[in-house]
Amino acid sequence: MTLDTLSQQGLVLLGCGKMGSAMLAGWIANG
Repeated sequence: MTLDTLSQQGLVLLGCGKMGSAMLAGWIANG
């Protein structure tokens, strides 16, 4: 596995994590 591939996957995971956290926070606020 190259560093480029690893960094790309890291960015995707980080982006998904931020989106998930924002959605979860929204649900809690609305709940």
